[in-house]
Formats: sequence, C-alpha cells, structure tokens
Amino acid sequence: MCTYIMSKETGKVAEIDEEKAMEIKGIIDSMLRRQLRAIVLAYKVTTMKENFNSDHSWDDENGYVLLAIIGINDTRSTQDFELLTKIK
Repeated sequence: MCTYIMSKETGKVAEIDEEKAMEIKGIIDSMLRRQLRAIVLAYKVTTMKENFNSDHSWDDENGYVLLAIIGINDTRSTQDFELLTKIK
C-alpha cells in the first residue's frame, strides 16, 4: 500500500490515514468483484544516490504517492473462468 495520496482536486500530497486506506481497499475490492484488474499508478521520490545504489530495494512500498487506481476489463480471465466452470 502506498504511504501518501495526491489529491485530484488540489494536487497536494497527504499521508494516507487508516480511514483513507480502508476507502482505497474498498475501491480495489469493488473492482475485483466486478472481475476488473486493479492497476495502481504511483511514484516515489528518491535521491540520485538511491537510484544508483545496488542495495536499494524498489520492492519497499513505503514512500510511494498514489495517483490513481485503474480498473482494466480482462475478458480473457473471464472466458477462462467460464470455461473452467463448464469443465467441472
């Protein structure tokens, strides 16, 4: 989960509190229930030293700023699910 979120109204970055985190999780869960792939668009500000440091881990989710959550309709996965249901 991202640490911060950018406001679509003001463009200002704010820390994600527990209430906002639950709202984001609800949005993602809603997309998944509708068989959408949830893609999160985010960025992380780093220093040049971090960029070139081989010990730096990009897997660390801390410090990312959430910009958007995008739902993508994956018809292939829906077709695969329907096919597997028929096979059973």
